[in-house]
Amino acid sequence: MARHGLTAGQVVDAKEERFEGEAALQVLKGIEDVLVLRGAKSTWFTLKGPRKVTPGEVLPRLLGPTGNLRAPTLRLGKVLMVGFAVSEWDSHIL
Repeated sequence: MARHGLTAGQVVDAKEERFEGEAALQVLKGIEDVLVLRGAKSTWFTLKGPRKVTPGEVLPRLLGPTGNLRAPTLRLGKVLMVGFAVSEWDSHIL
């Protein structure tokens, strides 16, 4: 983010504040698309329109092995990016 001149509007330490189950679903409020990154693999989910998935369907992809929201999680307008891959972050943050 810093190399693109961006700053976070809100930073939450996942070790101090947990987002599990219903709390993780609340992160999806106002979100239309979700990009889940795992290593080199990326998966798009849409929560609006004719090809939408339900928040319950996307929730397992948002959670890590501990049941907490995966980090990093970044909200860009109506898009939620979960996980990290330099190429994806660069293409979506710019």
